[in-house]
This record gives sequence, structure tokens and C-alpha cells, in this order.
Amino acid sequence: MIKNILTHDCSERYSQEVRKLQALATKHGISDIFQDNGGKLLQVLLFTGLKILPGREGNDAVDERGREYELKSVNIELTSSFSTHHHMNPGIIEK
Repeated sequence: MIKNILTHDCSERYSQEVRKLQALATKHGISDIFQDNGGKLLQVLLFTGLKILPGREGNDAVDERGREYELKSVNIELTSSFSTHHHMNPGIIEK
């Protein structure tokens, strides 16, 4: 059994804030902030002004000039190294 460590008031406040964050994410095309790096993606979109590209195939975002981007992120507090995805090739880089 999982013990509830939040008081009712704290739990309700937390839930309200999560709903607000999800509403913001939904406006940016992110259906779930807790799946597929949705929260991190929202952060990147808000900081860069990029727009999300729909679907799971291809690039992740586009700028105001129509340039597309494959987004990668890493938490340097948790990781000492990283690599690109296994499909990276000159054709993808050229895009």
C-alpha cells in the first residue's frame, strides 16, 4: 500500500498546478506532459519559440522561417555523456 504523504489541501493545489501546466502544454501541441519528455519539450518550446511538429516520425520542431529541428536534451546533473539516436546520418544532418 502506498502512503499518501500529501495533505488534502496540498494535493488539491498540486493537482490544480499540474492541470494548468497541462493546459499550457496542450496549447503547444503536447498531449501529455508526463509522457515522451512532454514537460522537457514544453520547456524547450517556450524558451526557443519553436513550434512542435505533429507525429512521431521526422523532426520535432520548426522555427518561424520553416527550418526544422530534431531536438535532443540531456540533464548534465544526471549524465556524464550522451549520444545521438542510432539513425543519425549525413542525410538527416543535412535536413
